[in-house]
Amino acid sequence: MKRIITAIALLAATSVAEAQVIKEISPKQTESPRCFTDKGAADYEKGAKYLEEHAANMTDADWEYIAKLGVEEMYDSYFALDGEGCSWYCGDGGPIKITASSRLASQGANNYNEENLHDDHANTPWVEGVKGYGIGEWVEYTFKAGNPRITTIKIVNGYCKSQSAWKNNSRVKKLKVYIKGKPAAILNLEDTRCVQSFEIAPVTDANKEWTMKFEIVDVYKGDKWDDTAISEIYFDGLDVH
Repeated sequence: MKRIITAIALLAATSVAEAQVIKEISPKQTESPRCFTDKGAADYEKGAKYLEEHAANMTDADWEYIAKLGVEEMYDSYFALDGEGCSWYCGDGGPIKITASSRLASQGANNYNEENLHDDHANTPWVEGVKGYGIGEWVEYTFKAGNPRITTIKIVNGYCKSQSAWKNNSRVKKLKVYIKGKPAAILNLEDTRCVQSFEIAPVTDANKEWTMKFEIVDVYKGDKWDDTAISEIYFDGLDVH
């Protein structure tokens, strides 16, 4: 009996210690975060069409016009995130594999697979595929040995392609991060269609492949569906420039 009581006490102490280690992180506040709106998408489409029709004879006034509509040559669409300029990914960073506990079945031409989380576009989400709000469902990124160090996790929350899709589906409120299999942080996501950046201590592994897992802990409930969506999880860091 004493051994059983001792074992239970040790388990309880371990759980308490683990809870104390896991810190909660809020998104870093910036003056001009990248956000997505239906008006912005419509303006960009208008500007892109204008550029296509007038490409051969663009004047300075034309370039100013499409710039006001949000068109930038480095992005291939309104929802593109990284663009063609050099970034942390220029250093051969990024995951070599992404796996998920579940995914919503494809609907017509739309799929909701975990690869969508790292396709550089904010309008293609991963949607968990279990009954309910997906609490406990997860996605896991695998990185190669010697991957450039990660210091920032960037997230586009919800089904971001339109305001109606974003509101009707559920979004993540709290995301638990595991690094190399161990709980590392709770990310407190805001209920917004903006890129959210979370700063973490530099992480990599020089000798072997390693993982970063994201588990749904709490959600903002959708107006119509309990399906929980995340449009993008990508990274920034060191060892590139």
